[in-house]
Amino acid sequence: MTSIVIWSNQHEEEYFPGLWAISDSRVSSSGCILTDNFQKLTIVRGYSYAADDFYKQHPRYVFSVGFACAGSTLVSAAVREFMVAILSDLREIEFLDAPDMPFEDKVPPLEEIAGLTARVATRYILDLGQHYPRNARIEIAVYGYCAKKGALRVFRVHNSPLSPGSVVQSEVNLGVDDLFILGDKTAEVERAIRAKRADARSGSLDFARAPILALSEVAGDVAFETIGGSIQLCVAGRFGVKHIPLREPGSRQQMFAGINLFENGSSIGGFSCHFSIGLSFPWMSASD
Repeated sequence: MTSIVIWSNQHEEEYFPGLWAISDSRVSSSGCILTDNFQKLTIVRGYSYAADDFYKQHPRYVFSVGFACAGSTLVSAAVREFMVAILSDLREIEFLDAPDMPFEDKVPPLEEIAGLTARVATRYILDLGQHYPRNARIEIAVYGYCAKKGALRVFRVHNSPLSPGSVVQSEVNLGVDDLFILGDKTAEVERAIRAKRADARSGSLDFARAPILALSEVAGDVAFETIGGSIQLCVAGRFGVKHIPLREPGSRQQMFAGINLFENGSSIGGFSCHFSIGLSFPWMSASD
């Protein structure tokens, strides 16, 4: 199963305020661990191409959203890859009744992206549910900065055990102290986070980052056998969405879903696999 926590972190420096999301990286089935290195937090970016760019060599950035997957791994991964493929290959519409519409006004609201996610998920749920009805579960969070509303927003896309063939979307309103928890053992995870916050000063970095430390301890607790592996962190703000690797102070290792990007060198061709920002962990008050 999975544990994902999304919260509004407004206590960071200028670059960091926004929606923070953390997850474990374990996938299990029937009490068995399938992998401890599965990516559950993804960035889906929208790119458009001009009509005459036949070979798609000149993309134009449109938006980025965070995509957090819980529930059935097969359905979640399929929906995610579908969204990546579709949204990275857009074409700008020229409206005859509004020929001078600015490009920025054509950026879709986050609600539309969540709606498309729900429609795609419905198809996969119905396919899988015919053969494996107990595994036809989906819970996805689509989150990020909505240019149409000028605000950070979170949408939940999910079905229910009572109506697995019906996938619905709903907006999640997050206050400063609220937590949106997806996946397994949500009550236990929330209690662990609340306990960490109770020991920290309100408004401090330790208070703001308490979910990271709490989920890390939960993932390492054998009592939570369906939650484990490495902790992943993603941050969404007006700047877009970014992965933030968690690492020990002074370490140059950049772990991504538990995999060391520098283990066999960091280059691929003439480029490097490198995240521009990392967060020291679990030493809560230190960041770099």
